[in-house]
Amino acid sequence: PCLAIGAGFGQNLAPLVPQVPLEAMAILCMVAFLSGVVQAPLTAFVIVEEMTRDSSMVLPLMTASLLGYAVSRLICPKPLYKALASAFKPGATLTRGSVAPAR
Repeated sequence: PCLAIGAGFGQNLAPLVPQVPLEAMAILCMVAFLSGVVQAPLTAFVIVEEMTRDSSMVLPLMTASLLGYAVSRLICPKPLYKALASAFKPGATLTRGSVAPAR
């Protein structure tokens, strides 16, 4: 879902930057969004680069991935999956609508 959401952002942002082709904007937004959500810029870069196999996009993909990561860290210092996993720590009990630590 993160890649599709990022591509959607790219499609919506493409008219604001007419010098950049729609496909390139979609790919750059894909890597930036994925990198921001998982807070793993190298992983996001490798996944998207392997999908596209476009060697001319390596530097822009790396840059977009690092920017997405940096913005995400400013907004939320803890990665999404780490925050979600902390709810399932041993000893935690699940209450309705939230997770409460064990007593």
